[in-house]
Amino acid sequence: MPLQIRGRDTWDNQSMHITFDMTFPSQLKTGTHVYAYQLMCALRENSKDQFTSLAAPQIWTGKGISSKVLRLIWNTVWIQAVLPYKLSRIRADLLYAPSFIAPMFLPCPLVVAILDTMYLVHPEYYPRLWSIYLRILIPTIVQKATAIVTVSNSSKENISKYYNIAPAKIRVIYPGVDSRFKQFREGSLRQRIKEKYGIGGPFIIFVGALERMKNIPRLLEALSILKKAHESMKHKLVLVGPAGKGILEIRQTIARLSLADEVLFLGYVPGEDLPLLYNAADLFVLPSLHEGFGLPLVEAMACGTPVVASNTSCIPEVIADAGLLFDPTDPNSIALQIHLVLSDDLIRQKMIECGLGRARQFSWKEAARKTIEVCQHASAI
Repeated sequence: MPLQIRGRDTWDNQSMHITFDMTFPSQLKTGTHVYAYQLMCALRENSKDQFTSLAAPQIWTGKGISSKVLRLIWNTVWIQAVLPYKLSRIRADLLYAPSFIAPMFLPCPLVVAILDTMYLVHPEYYPRLWSIYLRILIPTIVQKATAIVTVSNSSKENISKYYNIAPAKIRVIYPGVDSRFKQFREGSLRQRIKEKYGIGGPFIIFVGALERMKNIPRLLEALSILKKAHESMKHKLVLVGPAGKGILEIRQTIARLSLADEVLFLGYVPGEDLPLLYNAADLFVLPSLHEGFGLPLVEAMACGTPVVASNTSCIPEVIADAGLLFDPTDPNSIALQIHLVLSDDLIRQKMIECGLGRARQFSWKEAARKTIEVCQHASAI
């Protein structure tokens, strides 16, 4: 049975029946998953509209290539054939597709969210099967959509450029940050989380899947430069996130640079531990070659952790003047900015204050309000 949710508060007197396709968000435990579920929660809390969540049943759950292919075929059949039928049966006023993909033929208006354009800008870093899949379907979907939502002006420019879409059809709505990401003053909490994960001294943190586009080898080279130039540097690098296709090169780089004792792999950590790890870190670093939004940037700032990050894609837009930027292709540039923050308490304190202020500008309630505006306009066309 589809999950139907009624909101409690109201922004407008006109009620809609909005359906979310949660097929891919329910299967991909990534930023798309966070975006879709956090947005649904915010809509439930702040809108009087009716929301129905639909998703393809998970049949093939294996990790092998054959399971991935079968799962992709099944998801495609369900989205293109079953979903339109269900939308007609429940008389949905609008379909909100939070993960790129939507039916080619629909009985109602469509708002599609394109959260990342990396498959267009850097296809070499995207899974080949998924990249081909998106390149076949998305051009038709964006043309059929009544409106497109994305999460940064950088992505908006790419969508307009690559698909020849009028900018007026694309709405930028920043995601929010969960309230559990906040600054903790108690030093004992930070010490306990370090003990739990075996972190003996000060550390720099990275949060994200260990994929090739995250550019971790250049960060490791920067760490090696710092260790050689500043022998008194005690900071280790803590990598938080699941292993991805970049893990082999990461391990090879660690071995080549003799950094085995300087890097800790924590893998996936429970949601309640992540804010504490941010708080315990002296610095958050994001060396990505491309991001759709980079939610960990805002999470770190909300926890009072200084941020240094790449000067590419949407990252300068997200952190504004609250962090420092570097060239992600240049380990010396990365090392310079890391050292600047770790060695200057005045700069570090200023970055903490600016980061906390910047993080307050990202709200799921505001994202939900703007999403409803887009849906109301789309359903009236």
